[in-house]
Amino acid sequence: MHRIPDVEGPGRTPKLGRGLYHLRLGKRLFSSRHSCRAVAEEGAMKRTWTIIGVADVPQSFKWYQSLLGLPETAPAHDDFGQILDSDGTVLLCLHEWGAHEHPSLTSPSTAEPGNGLLLFFRIDDFDEALPRARALVSALEEEPHVNPSTGTAEFSLRDPDGYYVTLSALDAA
Repeated sequence: MHRIPDVEGPGRTPKLGRGLYHLRLGKRLFSSRHSCRAVAEEGAMKRTWTIIGVADVPQSFKWYQSLLGLPETAPAHDDFGQILDSDGTVLLCLHEWGAHEHPSLTSPSTAEPGNGLLLFFRIDDFDEALPRARALVSALEEEPHVNPSTGTAEFSLRDPDGYYVTLSALDAA
């Protein structure tokens, strides 16, 4: 059985017993992946957790919190952490390369990190995000511009592991 990692943040409880994990959504408490799947089939819950392989979870955790203007906290584990929005929504999961023997997260040498992946965040604080981003990197990959397809302002940069990250204004420019 695949182990569901501990989840962090408001409304989440630590693991209770070997291999059993709990997630509280509103008034409902869900145990293990099976229960979460059953709830999803009822239509009560649908979430995508994007998980990327990183060399240093605490460093990447701090980097993404800074980029997104989130309060600084520590990941729950040295090998796994969840970047959470203020309402507890999981924005991104960071997983140490090689931990837990997941086939697609064994090593960055198997494929270049970010190949086939674009981390695209829609944000409501675009003007504040730009100086935060500039403080994290020596140069942006793409300077701020209006995307002709979406009509929104955006810019792009690389994270510490080489992933291509785009921040896009929530509202049209």
